[in-house]
Amino acid sequence: MHFSKLSTALVLGIILSGCKTKAGETLQPALLQDNTASRESVVAAVKQLFNGLDVLVAQDAFEHESKIFVERRPIKTLDGNLSVGVVEEVPQVVQLVTDGKFCFLNKVGTDFSVRLDNVTCKALD
Repeated sequence: MHFSKLSTALVLGIILSGCKTKAGETLQPALLQDNTASRESVVAAVKQLFNGLDVLVAQDAFEHESKIFVERRPIKTLDGNLSVGVVEEVPQVVQLVTDGKFCFLNKVGTDFSVRLDNVTCKALD
């Protein structure tokens, strides 16, 4: 049986789109179950998502909402006033998700994802 390039590409496209849909369906938004034990892992993972930059994460992050917003700290002058200028960066969104077995932090709108070890989370209903 001889397949043309077009039919091979079509079959491959269908297979890949099926896998992508399947993976997307298995990840559910989640909440942390025990933030005190997993806080260090969460902070390290958020830091990893932002290429090692120090990120301030709230004590109750991911306990009540599956998403947090991360934005650059405003620049201040030496006397403590806000610097003149406009911050043009849009805040980044980080979401806690689970596949039912592991917890992950995803940087929304990108392909960046970090698996959280020793963290317990529960899918939202």
